[in-house]
Amino acid sequence: MINGHKQSHVPGELYSKRVDVAAWFHERSDIAFDVYGSPPFELPNYHGPCSQQEKRGTLARYRYSLCYENCYHPVWSAGYLTEKILHCLECRTVPIYLGCSNIERYLPAGCYIDSRQFDSYEALDTHLSALSDADYMAHVEAMDQWVAGGGLRPFSYEAIYDRILAVHASMAGVSVEETTMGDEEWVVTDTEASKATTHHPPLWTFEYLRTHPFEETEPFLGEMSQDVPQAEDAATRPPRSGPASDGIVRRVLYIGPRYASGQLRLGIDYGMWNFLRTFGVYEDLDVHHFDPLDEAARNGAAGMPERLRRGLTEDTWDLIFFVPSGGPTDRTVIDVAGDRSDGCLLTWITDPALVDELHGGVDWVLTPNREDGDGRPNVLTCQWACNPVVYRPEDDGRESCLRILSAANGPDPREFVEAARRSNIPTELIVADGSGDLPLAELVYTLSRTKVSFVHGDLAARFAVEVAACRGYVIAQPFAGLADYFHDDPPGRRRFAELATANDPREMVEKATNALGRDRERETIAQRAYERVRKDHTWFSRLADIGPRIGCRFPSAPDFPAGPSPFIPDGGARA
Repeated sequence: MINGHKQSHVPGELYSKRVDVAAWFHERSDIAFDVYGSPPFELPNYHGPCSQQEKRGTLARYRYSLCYENCYHPVWSAGYLTEKILHCLECRTVPIYLGCSNIERYLPAGCYIDSRQFDSYEALDTHLSALSDADYMAHVEAMDQWVAGGGLRPFSYEAIYDRILAVHASMAGVSVEETTMGDEEWVVTDTEASKATTHHPPLWTFEYLRTHPFEETEPFLGEMSQDVPQAEDAATRPPRSGPASDGIVRRVLYIGPRYASGQLRLGIDYGMWNFLRTFGVYEDLDVHHFDPLDEAARNGAAGMPERLRRGLTEDTWDLIFFVPSGGPTDRTVIDVAGDRSDGCLLTWITDPALVDELHGGVDWVLTPNREDGDGRPNVLTCQWACNPVVYRPEDDGRESCLRILSAANGPDPREFVEAARRSNIPTELIVADGSGDLPLAELVYTLSRTKVSFVHGDLAARFAVEVAACRGYVIAQPFAGLADYFHDDPPGRRRFAELATANDPREMVEKATNALGRDRERETIAQRAYERVRKDHTWFSRLADIGPRIGCRFPSAPDFPAGPSPFIPDGGARA
């Protein structure tokens, strides 16, 4: 359970119920019940505060979470659904829910365990104890299906914005398009001097619900729960110019999921953070975005291709950058993009099977897997890299622990984890390829707070770059091409080392113990790796290398110099 310890005298409040449940399970159940939050709880199973940055990572480590809203009433809490349950769905943690009295209207029954079904805590305990792994996975699959189908979209801030805009346009008697302006038209104004007023009555008041039966609100609630109005395409203005004769990329259409929520197992957020946001940093690059999953959820699978076709044909593009999701929309996107009249179609793919499936329908495939480029002239290989705007040190202290990063479908890391724990090293396993513990933003925060990270398995190269970009100390299981990324630590050359290597659990434990006990040496090596990433392993430098290979050039990129380390007394001078 992750909540703050608060109190209320409002009838139906659930603050006290949370305390009751947590205390009951701790005292009477065989199921471990951990409590987090701030203000702190006076409970024996309280494990400390949990910041917003840590919340999803903490949730994702548990199968179930007690998810009580702040209050419950069979009538007045209808529609009262907050981020508490949505965070559980994002993290694939099954919520034990109480709050929204008509929750079934918003979520399929398989996505949560309804606390109202149990007349006592003992009955809930019996139910949870009887659930098999298959029962648990059935809940997870129901949650995945709902989220992957766009279930979170109506709860996003974009949906709220679209709805407010539509209501305003309706009340003003104009179209949605007439209420918006181009970026160049926005100016700072005195809001008090130009306050807009309306003679229309409010759409909803508390007094209305006090004087009318609840059933009379159903038509309005039904209307409001429908999907948001059709939004205008992201790129509807005339293009600034056609493709440049000098070959410089000035207009990019990024096709791919923008938000990772619910798609973490596919690693989708990597593309958004590393490519879409990298393009957005270029000062002279006009970047637009099309999200096939979101469009299919909002307008139906049949409507998505037509909207994409309009976006491709009504504007002129120098580069179309596509990040597949591994789902059925991928082939549709490629079929539609194949009919375009301009723009180079470049696709980022990490899955070898997806390279086999899609490479024939695009101009170029970019992949970090060297073997995928063999015999395929349009498949380009490159090293992993990072966006330095996203991956950066937080520098607010490090935890004295070892975190092991592994891929979900790679070699089993358990022997490394068990060896570290037998040696009494505080250890945590992170499945960091989008398949488990952390969304990418929280992964970056965690890496910045970690003294030592061991990168393991098929994605060790990616993990090594990510840890180093956060100025973390890397111990790597040797991987193909390691020497092209970093200098390791062979005997006699350790004063040049940018990371350490470990071939087996024993060597990992030995080097982790040594690094945890020698702060200056560890931080000096981490600083070298951080400087190497900033110099050689950003997506700005990769795109500069890739451009000539596909017949174009990218604008000049901004500089991201490596700053000094606050953990080294002289700022990071070479040891």
